[in-house]
Amino acid sequence: MIRYFFAGVFVCFLIMSAGHDTGAEEFVGEVRVKTGMKPEKCYELRRNGKAVSRLVENMQVFNGDMIIPHKGKSVKLVYRHEDCWETVTKETVVSYDPGRCDSPGWLMGFLSDMWKKIRRRPQTPGRVASRGESPAARISVCPTEGTTALYGGPILFKWGDRSDNLQHPKAKLVIREVGEKRDKPLVSRLMTAGEFLHADYEFQAGASYKWYVEAGGKAISDVCHFSILGKQVSDNIRSQLRQVGETYTNQCPGLRQALYLQLISDMSPRLNLYAESVRLTEQEKGCEGEKFMLNGLVERFLAHTDKVSRVFPVELQVVLMKPVQDSGNAGPGADALVESGPCAGKKYDSVQKIMSWNEIDKQSFF
Repeated sequence: MIRYFFAGVFVCFLIMSAGHDTGAEEFVGEVRVKTGMKPEKCYELRRNGKAVSRLVENMQVFNGDMIIPHKGKSVKLVYRHEDCWETVTKETVVSYDPGRCDSPGWLMGFLSDMWKKIRRRPQTPGRVASRGESPAARISVCPTEGTTALYGGPILFKWGDRSDNLQHPKAKLVIREVGEKRDKPLVSRLMTAGEFLHADYEFQAGASYKWYVEAGGKAISDVCHFSILGKQVSDNIRSQLRQVGETYTNQCPGLRQALYLQLISDMSPRLNLYAESVRLTEQEKGCEGEKFMLNGLVERFLAHTDKVSRVFPVELQVVLMKPVQDSGNAGPGADALVESGPCAGKKYDSVQKIMSWNEIDKQSFF
């Protein structure tokens, strides 16, 4: 029984298209100096043609910023991930957006260095693949929350492990478009736990979707969201992948392409192509001897999922709702907002209003 209602303000994050311009540029990396050194003693930073007056440790930088090291000094430009960095010794303009490039450029050398580094890196203890299984058997959810996918390409889905089939032998993969209110899902197919499934559906460029696993009419998995990149961005990234494959013909090109996708995902705030890297790893044949590399790619996927906080294109919406107390009966439309993310576990009655940015500016909610 509902004991009481009160109007409140609740902040929800709805995942939007990866190709959507949020109107606010996101940083692509940060500048680091040697321990004990003050940033202003090491370099100058220019933004929009003007010197930045106050530099701080781990200064965030954006595309178009100019880093000017002082004479005899050098700084490290780290691209949003500890493994992705370069040493800056001369005047350098920060420029990184793989979606706008049709060539890997300087990343080809970086890819080679990372390949060697991963092969030397000790393997992390944890669940290991059984004999006859691929290293990807360690992955229990794919694609994960916030994934971006290339337009016009296949997407592999995976949930649970084979033991889950005993409890849910008739589980189904369900895919819906975010914001779509129709009852019938876009995809509803039987799904074997622990195995990859290719969803036979033509996803639209720029659209956002959510997927989960259902059994007996009830969701038995978390809800994960993914977005489809625009056609031009997808074409550019595929062009880069072709060049990687041509450069490393007969040298496990699929694995190198998978690593390349992981690297540009680490370096770009708008990309999360780790799920596509898993697909390339799964389809690569004849590279069984590269066990360290195969395991390394899977470990990077797991670390990315569990530990790396991604900045994913989102739209902030302030929603006035009526919280439901104890009854367990959320009102119509509530599920679409509270099934995951910051709103997970909260039950609300019908949505009263979704406010625009202009309306937020006029009111003091924060």
